[in-house]
Amino acid sequence: MRAARARREGGFTLLEVLVATVIAAIALAVLFGGIGSGLRATHAALRREEALVRARSHLAALNATALVPGRSEGDDGGGWRWSTVVRPAETAAAVSAGPAARVSRPLALYDVQVRISPPGDDGAGPVTLDTRLIAPAPADSTP
Repeated sequence: MRAARARREGGFTLLEVLVATVIAAIALAVLFGGIGSGLRATHAALRREEALVRARSHLAALNATALVPGRSEGDDGGGWRWSTVVRPAETAAAVSAGPAARVSRPLALYDVQVRISPPGDDGAGPVTLDTRLIAPAPADSTP
């Protein structure tokens, strides 16, 4: 009887080994699933950051040129698409340069929207920046 008890307590049964293997497999599947989700989220965040940098670049380019109301769009390279919408802002009062300012023509306030769409459908989605810019009014406008 002692020999039988020693044999039973001496090692693991096949059932115990199978249960341990199943638990380890489930734990590894959960671990690798979490790693995969983290990598996808990191990729989407990097794409979103790149879209934001591109949108800011287009906004800076608009700020450096004369604003013309209207819509324009184009290819930003690498499959990235951009679009801009410039329209006169609806304001309660006209924008004034102030009494001390010396301007050759009046200023106007514009609503500006810049939108950048990444290539493909990787879940990052487009980035849209909305702002208002002050620029000289078109030459044909009256003060």
